[in-house]
Amino acid sequence: MLNFVDLDDSFKTPEGFNLETLGNLPIYKHHYHQPMDADPKTLYWTEYQPFRPGDGTISFARRLYLEHPEVARHVMEYLEFLFPSMSFDIQRVNLLKTHGSIRSHVDESQRMCCVNIGIANSSGAITRTSSTKDFNLFDSVAETHQCVDGHAYLLDTSSVHEVKATNDQPRYLFTYGFGRSFNDVLNCYRFKDKIKD
Repeated sequence: MLNFVDLDDSFKTPEGFNLETLGNLPIYKHHYHQPMDADPKTLYWTEYQPFRPGDGTISFARRLYLEHPEVARHVMEYLEFLFPSMSFDIQRVNLLKTHGSIRSHVDESQRMCCVNIGIANSSGAITRTSSTKDFNLFDSVAETHQCVDGHAYLLDTSSVHEVKATNDQPRYLFTYGFGRSFNDVLNCYRFKDKIKD
């Protein structure tokens, strides 16, 4: 069963978008299954706290449009090209940062699947995906993928997945989460007829 699809390799990060400026954003620590700010008014990193000491971190700069509206619009227009029958909300265009390895997990907040777009050091980790919700089965069924800058991927985040770092640098991706199933979103993909099972 599909749980990860390489959608496209033509994404270009807008000129003038400097990731270094995002290094100065405030960091708000977040624990899985705890309440989250439903309507952020400023841009900041929501940093998920590690499950155990030594684990890496995953962070989201939510509502990128608040400080980078032209970048968020560029990402949204790219998504509209890939999924022409879907509507997109500029408020849901986020930036994702992982640093270190992220233990196997299932996403929260009704994030059933997402499109991730590699923009910097995205190949600095291996992503392991599955179509199971059973953590005990994960290692026996997991598939391995490596993101590449400029590529867009559809990932089933309602099933168990993890990230294994291959270097010690942060990796950055644009991300757009859906409250719809992986298969529902995949069925709207412009080039779905070219997908190989």
